[in-house]
Amino acid sequence: AAEWVWGDELEIVAFCEIEKYAQKVLQKNFPGVPIHEDITKLNGKDFKNIDIITGGFPCQDISYAKQHGEGRQGLVGERSGLWSYMWNLCGEIRPKYIIVENVPGIITSNNGSDFRRLLSDISKIGYNAQWGCLYASSIGAAHHRERMFMVAYSNGIRLQEIFDWESIIYETQRKKVMRDITRTNVMVGNYWASEPIPLRVANGIPNRVDRLKGLGN
Repeated sequence: AAEWVWGDELEIVAFCEIEKYAQKVLQKNFPGVPIHEDITKLNGKDFKNIDIITGGFPCQDISYAKQHGEGRQGLVGERSGLWSYMWNLCGEIRPKYIIVENVPGIITSNNGSDFRRLLSDISKIGYNAQWGCLYASSIGAAHHRERMFMVAYSNGIRLQEIFDWESIIYETQRKKVMRDITRTNVMVGNYWASEPIPLRVANGIPNRVDRLKGLGN
């Protein structure tokens, strides 16, 4: 997505990805870019002059899908707790911008204390932030899939304008970044299906499960 925006002006210097199949996809699409496997072992001192750090830390402990919203451990959970390592790297590297993506459950888990912690962590390392929730269906996808996006920027930077999420969606549609996607009804009773039914997927496709998981992430 960032390449669509900046083109050749963008240089991707590293990935952090633990899933083996996803690593293969990254290697194919971004040859030569180093892939670090374990975020808990990264040292921010190894990265210089980084403008943007973007990441979607695991959502399993904050998602509504976790026991229908009950028993969510939040940011103290083993998986979603990896936010602490991303936050630590951001504090060490000091990028101009931090982009965080996660499920909207991050806003409500533990009665909102997890989101307050997220904002507090961002503030502790000298960043301000703006956030909002966007729907995949708003830009033409055949399913709802709401996600929270946060853009944090150092207190030394002042954004020229407050983000207008509706305008961002409009611009995305106008530029046809997401195009030729047929809208379909994926309502199941009174609830949105968590995943759309894949169209034209035949049995026997290599790595089918891994491919679907990659698309979901």
